[in-house]
Amino acid sequence: MSEHTTSSMFTSRVPGSLAHRVAMTGLILALLCALIALSSGLGYRLGLWHFRTGFGMLKFAFYAALFAGVVSLAGLIMSAGRRPGVLFMGLLGLVIAGVTAYMPWTYYRTVAAVPRIHDITTDIVHPPQFVAAAKLRKADDWPVDYEGTEVGAEQKEAYPDIEPLVTKAPKDKVLEAARQALSSMGLEIIDVAPSEGRIEAVDTSLLYGFKDDMVVRIQEGPAGTQVDVRSMSRVGKSDLGMNAKRIRTFLSRLRTNLPA
Repeated sequence: MSEHTTSSMFTSRVPGSLAHRVAMTGLILALLCALIALSSGLGYRLGLWHFRTGFGMLKFAFYAALFAGVVSLAGLIMSAGRRPGVLFMGLLGLVIAGVTAYMPWTYYRTVAAVPRIHDITTDIVHPPQFVAAAKLRKADDWPVDYEGTEVGAEQKEAYPDIEPLVTKAPKDKVLEAARQALSSMGLEIIDVAPSEGRIEAVDTSLLYGFKDDMVVRIQEGPAGTQVDVRSMSRVGKSDLGMNAKRIRTFLSRLRTNLPA
């Protein structure tokens, strides 16, 4: 074997080994970031820390994931034309880092885009009242009392489409259709009071286990049967637009369930 061939083999092995280390480092960092992001919510659900601590962990995971993505990208570039295993590690690290960074990026982007309110209703003058849900709230949770015209004005500006639903269907049929709509959304129904025309349900988020309460009020009037809805978060100043989205989904499914 010539000296030139030996030298060529040596120089090709050194970059390959370096590429392997860089890609492996990026993958490990990306996995650690993903673990931190997931544990931020799971720790809150288990009562290990406050949700604000979890949000701080999520913020750290975002910046760390960006760094892990850069490292993985470097490993990916260095592995071009070399070992498929190194190429796979670099690509996997980049994907995991990207997904991990996307979670908090979406969260903070949504916070900036929606009003910092956590109580949405179709009736801002006489909103439906929580009865069963009020008994489930803890001392640190938001009280169920409606905060008044200021919140209502913010809601009207941000969500002008959130309005009552009026139908010619009788009250009992609407009540059953509303119950079916809530169940189809995966909400836990905690109280049904047919005489009052009231249904209450709870929605639980996947990662942090945040609970939002929802109450449906069904009343008969001169124009027909009117359905009002209120959806309220138990914690957090901003609801990320989830309460308005939940009301829209419910009203859409209720219309589908109502008899023709």
